[in-house]
Amino acid sequence: MLHRKRSLCCNLSTGHRYLVDDRAVFVQGDLGNKADLEPIFEKYPIQAVIHFAANSLVGESVVNPLKYYQNNVAATLTLLETMLKYNVKNFIFSSTAATYGIPNVELITEDCPTNPINPYGRSKLMIEQILADFASAYGLNYVVLRYF
Repeated sequence: MLHRKRSLCCNLSTGHRYLVDDRAVFVQGDLGNKADLEPIFEKYPIQAVIHFAANSLVGESVVNPLKYYQNNVAATLTLLETMLKYNVKNFIFSSTAATYGIPNVELITEDCPTNPINPYGRSKLMIEQILADFASAYGLNYVVLRYF
């Protein structure tokens, strides 16, 4: 089996370099900056993107929603635009159960209505909706993971 190194782009705003596996190709950068992304897509034969980067503190999102919409939504659009340019069509998105808000059922299933009650949850739901639009318009294949 051929072992391929994985490429990782991270700005380390809430992480630590020493936690990145040495087998990964690590590139420090920002998803919202095309100048950081394009060299990675040019250099490596990327076939899929797993997107875990986001601000994720609910309380902070209420106090500073601009930070959440810029980092979570706008930066993801920059990433998706770069993927389109380099014809990368596979995307795995780390979302959240915060997209459901306060459900009126005990057991939440994927078909429960979404009604986020904070900017963090709304930013993640916006990205999910963007992904659906990109799938229709550009043939993007995507999976959304909503964690509880």
